Amino acid sequence: GASIFKNAVDAVFKKARTRTVFTPRPNQQRFVDAFTQYYRQYRKARNRAERRFLMFAICRLGKTATTLYTCAQLKLKKILILSYKCDTANSWFDDYIKWDYMKNYSWCDKNAIMDDPTCLEQEKVVCWLSFQSSAKYDSHDDTFDDVSFADEAWQQDVLAQKWDMVIIDECHFGADTNRSQSFLDLLDTKFLLELSATPYAKINRGDYTAANSWCYTLMDEYAECNDNSDFVPFRVWHLTFEQMLSTMKLQKQSKKQKQDMLAKCYDGDLKWSWDSFFDIYDDTAWLFDNLYTRFIGQHGKHTMVYVHEKKQGDKLADGLVTLGKYKVLNLCGKNYKGSDAQLSNEILKSDKPYIIISCGKKFTGTTLKPIENVVFMGQVNSAERFIQ
Repeated sequence: GASIFKNAVDAVFKKARTRTVFTPRPNQQRFVDAFTQYYRQYRKARNRAERRFLMFAICRLGKTATTLYTCAQLKLKKILILSYKCDTANSWFDDYIKWDYMKNYSWCDKNAIMDDPTCLEQEKVVCWLSFQSSAKYDSHDDTFDDVSFADEAWQQDVLAQKWDMVIIDECHFGADTNRSQSFLDLLDTKFLLELSATPYAKINRGDYTAANSWCYTLMDEYAECNDNSDFVPFRVWHLTFEQMLSTMKLQKQSKKQKQDMLAKCYDGDLKWSWDSFFDIYDDTAWLFDNLYTRFIGQHGKHTMVYVHEKKQGDKLADGLVTLGKYKVLNLCGKNYKGSDAQLSNEILKSDKPYIIISCGKKFTGTTLKPIENVVFMGQVNSAERFIQ
C-alpha cells in the first residue's frame, strides 16, 4: 500500500539523483562549531529555555543546508521542521534531495503522514510541517488563541514522536503566538533551533543572548567577501517618486510638467503615495523603464520589484511586457510552481533583463542568487520586510 509506494519513492530519490558532497564554507563551519559546542553542553539541561539556540543569519548563508548538515553531523535521527512560511518547504526538500549527508534519511510531510503514519517510525526522518495545519484553532472557542489536536489523527502521530531536534524556520513570523507555543509545549523534543534573518523581537525581548545564538549579518558578509571578485552584493532601491524625478532627466518633460505629475499623486494627508501613482497612471512602466535605463541597469541586470497590491503588479507587468525589453514574471497573486533553484536557472538563461514583480510572494526564506537589484515601488515600514 502507501508504505510500499513511499519506500519506492525514497529508493528512486536515492538512485536517480546524484547527491552532491557538502563541504561547508568557512562561515557555515563557524555556525556548525558554535552550535555543536553549545548543544553538547546543554542538550541534557533540565531548564527547557537552555535547550534552544538561534541562528541569526542572512538568507544567502545557506541556513537550510547548514542546519541539516549540522543535524547529520550530530547523528540526530528525528528532525522536525516547522514554519508559517509554507513556500519554504520547497527549499528544505531541495536541500534534502541535493546533499550527500541526507542520503540515509527519509522525507515526510503532512500528506505522507496522513497516507501512512508509519513513515514517522523510520529510523532517520526529516519532517516538514506548517504551523497552520499542525496547530489548529479550537473550533469551539474562537475568542481565545487556543489549539485543539484531537480532531485529526495525524497530529497525534506527530505528538507521539520523540524528536531529537525541532527547527523553526523564519521564526520571526508567527512562531511566538499562543497558538504556536501551545503546540511546541506539547511536542516531545530534546532541543529547539530557530532560524531567521530578522529575529529582532526575540533578541530585544531577551529570548536569546550571545551565549545561545550565532549571528551572520549583511555587514559580516560584506567584510568577508568584499575582496572576492565573485561577490556582487545586490542593491536596494527605495526612493520616493520625488527623488526619482529630481535625479532623472525625463525626455520632453518640463519642470512644470514634472510638478503637475507629482501633484496628482498626493493623498488627503498631503503625503506622496505610491498607491495614488498606480491609481492615476494607466502606464506605470515608463517610470521603471526610465529608472532602469539610467540607474538600476548600470548596477546589475536582473531585478525584483515589490508593489503594494496585486492590481499594481498586474498593471506594471502588462506595461513592461508591452515594451518588449524585459522578461517579466508577475508573482502577484500567484505562486511560482518550481523551486528557487529552477527559477535561478531560468533567470540565468534569459537574454533579457529578468524582472520579478511581487506583492508579497518570494519575500522571506528565498535565495535567488542572480538577482542584483531589489526595487520597492511602495512604502516599506517594516525593518524585517526590508532586510529580508
